[in-house]
Amino acid sequence: MSPGSQDPDDLMATDDPRHMICGKCKLPHFYVAQVRHCYGLPDLTVWPCSWLMEGRDEDGVTYYDCGARTRFRADGTGYDCDLGHEHTYAEAREAQGWDYAEDAEEAKRLARVGVAAREMDGHVWVA
Repeated sequence: MSPGSQDPDDLMATDDPRHMICGKCKLPHFYVAQVRHCYGLPDLTVWPCSWLMEGRDEDGVTYYDCGARTRFRADGTGYDCDLGHEHTYAEAREAQGWDYAEDAEEAKRLARVGVAAREMDGHVWVA
């Protein structure tokens, strides 16, 4: 890899296998979409949403994948589906000062350390 490379495929390996060093900004990224964002390139990847939905069939309550088109956000912070399901990466949540809380107890723990708690659907937890 050459310093200041303009090739988005030019990634530097790191000691942490969970991330790579971007050849453009020299910061660690966890997803190729984030590297593509640094280079100003569109991420053309689209996939079906796997958010679990509840429905009914002849056997009663059933769960199925949403299936709507999902794509990465242009700012590299996560991804969204056409029906509004979203996921924000941990590093973006940390930078924005919030995190998901599974229940009221976890929301309280997050609040004690100054982190705004949100439900999985993105709504702010109300104490």
